[in-house]
Amino acid sequence: MRYFVPIALLGLGLTACADNSPNDTANRSELVATVAKRDTAKQMPVSAPIAVKVNDSLVIEKKAAIFIRPNAARIEKEKKKGDEEGFATTTNDYLYYMATAQEFLDNVKVPIVDVSKEKFIRFANNNKKGQLVEVSKLPELWSIYFFEPGKKAKQADMTMIEEEYGSYFK
Repeated sequence: MRYFVPIALLGLGLTACADNSPNDTANRSELVATVAKRDTAKQMPVSAPIAVKVNDSLVIEKKAAIFIRPNAARIEKEKKKGDEEGFATTTNDYLYYMATAQEFLDNVKVPIVDVSKEKFIRFANNNKKGQLVEVSKLPELWSIYFFEPGKKAKQADMTMIEEEYGSYFK
């Protein structure tokens, strides 16, 4: 009698979990068959990369918006230059404008490349030399560049991202 109650509860629990109705089994096999028949290779085309890393440089070869963000060492260096409260306020402003710009550029389907560790960005134009930007020499910690092959890369004013987009890409 002592073992009867736990065994009965276990038996009821197992029977309640098993559902062997014919409709449920048929639906499951249809679902599996449907998933197995999908051709995912056609749904996700592979394209060439927008940017290629070469040593300490990032080479941008296709239309993109390049978001330059400071690395930890550069942030610490800038914090030591002035007051931390002013730096925190400035940082919040930049982060807000970067987020707003990213949302807008995602909506208009411009690919975004994030840069924080690379020392140089080379924008590959039709000529072999291209345009080189040394990240550590930029006056601002956060920057956005627009690039389209055949054009010179442009540093965008992130506070007016929609107007900058319209004047560069259209």
